[in-house]
Amino acid sequence: MQDVSIWFSELPTAWWHVKAPPPVCVAAYYTGLLLVVSGTLRRTPKWAVPALVVLPLVAALDWRREHHRTQLTVLPLKGGHAVCLELAGGETWLIDPGNEGSYDFRVRPFLQSRGINRLDHLVLTHGDLRHIGGAARLIADFAPRRVHAGPLLHRSTAYRQLLASLEDSGQPAGIVANGTVLPPWTVVHPDAGDRFQRADTGPLVLAGELAGRRILLAPDLDREGQLLLAERHSELRADLLITSPGTDGDPARAELLQLLRPDWLIVADATHPATERVRPVIRQRLRDRVKEVSFTSDTGTLQIREDREGFAVWRAADEPRSVPGDPAQSQQGRFVDGTSPVPR
Repeated sequence: MQDVSIWFSELPTAWWHVKAPPPVCVAAYYTGLLLVVSGTLRRTPKWAVPALVVLPLVAALDWRREHHRTQLTVLPLKGGHAVCLELAGGETWLIDPGNEGSYDFRVRPFLQSRGINRLDHLVLTHGDLRHIGGAARLIADFAPRRVHAGPLLHRSTAYRQLLASLEDSGQPAGIVANGTVLPPWTVVHPDAGDRFQRADTGPLVLAGELAGRRILLAPDLDREGQLLLAERHSELRADLLITSPGTDGDPARAELLQLLRPDWLIVADATHPATERVRPVIRQRLRDRVKEVSFTSDTGTLQIREDREGFAVWRAADEPRSVPGDPAQSQQGRFVDGTSPVPR
């Protein structure tokens, strides 16, 4: 029997990942199951019948709402981070899968828990293995329909081999640069003709608008890259800036903050190694300049969820010492919760 089960599990489409149902759906299911099994369904008072009809409807509506809202998740990883975007229409994006270890233990389980069986888009921001080292495994597991990469010729052998393997497979990565539109994203850095000595000067920077709010993703962008971005896009603004420290340790310099004027800043830094954690002096400077600042070394995984007023930032339920809907608290005692959406 075990061999038969294994054989069936290896058949195409024999299984797939499904998103965990919300609590109200679980409650509705077990309530109905207990009524049927206990034999009390036939003795249910007439006044309770409408409730038994309404409860599954409420559960179904809650399930539909959960599956048809935009959500962006920032996953802090060891020395890097991944960003997963799930659009209300079902389209899925992953920006960087992390290194092999981070992908195996954090990114892949997360995608499975979200019911994702195949990605629509994979974006490789730059050749840093801490950001893209697990890409080959992710491509094998989730077969993204489109892979996007920047125009820079990175020195990383693994990165070059990855692009070559995609070319050999007949589905080469699409090369994108400043001005490329990938709805809901627009690439704003680097230019197609740019050539830099450091990978952190030229990672792909993506600007988008979700739920009426302007979002900018700027992973590992160093000082030179930030200054160049500000010089080329003097009109660029962002309600929410998501960035990471990179090799120079400063995720958002004064020039970039002055340009973007974000209301909320999420810094995807890590607890380990210590070099990936933003230094206290820089933390304080960022808090002095931005209304709300969240460091993932403090909060863990963060989810930006669409709501009626725009979007709100929540700490993910799978993090230690947190429960579903648990707000993320910053060092200053401010709360990142569903009642405080990012202001315009």
